[in-house]
Amino acid sequence: MAFRVFFGIVSLAILVLSLLNYWVEYTPTWKDRQRDYYNLLSKTIMEKDRDSDKAAQVARTPPEFLQIYNQELGVVDRCIICHLGMEDLLMEDAPNPHKAHPGNLLATHPYQQVGCTICHQGQGLATTVSDAHGDVPHWERPLLRGDFVQATCTKCHQEDEVPDAPVLTRGKRLLLDLGCVGCHQTGQLEEPEKVGPRLAGIGSKVSRKWLNKWLINPKDYLPSGKMPHYHLSRPMANALAAYLMTSTDKTIDALEQQEGDYDAGGTIFREFQCIVCHVTQERGGTLVGGTIGPNLMKIGNKVNQPWLVTFLKDPHAFYPNTKMPTYNLHGSEELNEKALDLAQFAVEEWLDYDILDAEELEPEPLPDSPQLVEQGKLLYGELGCAGCHDLTSEKTEPPGPELTFVGSKP
Repeated sequence: MAFRVFFGIVSLAILVLSLLNYWVEYTPTWKDRQRDYYNLLSKTIMEKDRDSDKAAQVARTPPEFLQIYNQELGVVDRCIICHLGMEDLLMEDAPNPHKAHPGNLLATHPYQQVGCTICHQGQGLATTVSDAHGDVPHWERPLLRGDFVQATCTKCHQEDEVPDAPVLTRGKRLLLDLGCVGCHQTGQLEEPEKVGPRLAGIGSKVSRKWLNKWLINPKDYLPSGKMPHYHLSRPMANALAAYLMTSTDKTIDALEQQEGDYDAGGTIFREFQCIVCHVTQERGGTLVGGTIGPNLMKIGNKVNQPWLVTFLKDPHAFYPNTKMPTYNLHGSEELNEKALDLAQFAVEEWLDYDILDAEELEPEPLPDSPQLVEQGKLLYGELGCAGCHDLTSEKTEPPGPELTFVGSKP
């Protein structure tokens, strides 16, 4: 008897569940959404076109199972079951999911051919909201919302400028301008020119005292500089400076420092219109000039004059890819004097005397031991300096993690 009761209860439960499952399958939510869409479209037609016959015909449209199939792309998308008004301009102001697709992208990206998930992601086979949007466990490509939808443009568009994806374009530009690819491999971006200056021969370019201070806090010398503040201790900065100062240019070191004509150099500076590319500071403290070339403020505290004279004669010998033109400042005694005068003007005009006075009070650095230089060499590698600067011809691996598939991380 007890078994019969149990069997009857189980059979009844199975029957109820079967009927419930049949009901759910027979009355899916997408049918309600399609009815809502056709009713809203019918109402909109009456308001805008005053066409009662067309409105009535639209209102009677039965629900229909729809999908987009593209074997080549591996796309099976049923998004259009709910998003029916993609190309209907009458639905521009309608709420989602009935709203027309914004912008003019469908003119060049026909969704009937490429589908929806190729750009928006989500789970194309699903027919309920949460499943279709991919907001469910174990689905790795949920619907991209807001500006993030621009991330998928790179599937087809590898060019630097993607007109309809301004956020993507700006992000790609920032990756290059900030030198991110110097430390991180990215599959879609080729390694560009290093964002930091070439350090070969830096021991002949700058003073040891200046370099120590720069490494301790670059922003203190140049607030707008790209180099990050590594918060190095004084011993660490001193070790790194010791290693960098071993890279010298014997030709420059052999030159004697000469004094040029400050006034003549100022005239040359104005004639060459150097201010078009370089930021400088006027006597009143106002910043003027362009941003193509490096900032010249405090250059007199940074650069040794013989190095600057040699650089002005042939910038491309130091930096082959520099944007600075060659101004024909060498080859004759007169031209050499022009280079000397221009360098004299620069190191005098933009010299911070407070920094100079403070440096004169500091003791001269002690000779660097081989152990200190080796310690600095290790620091150069650990800090990833080679990601932004060329010092040697030695090929180094990017110190940061690879970013090629960072978008696939949960």
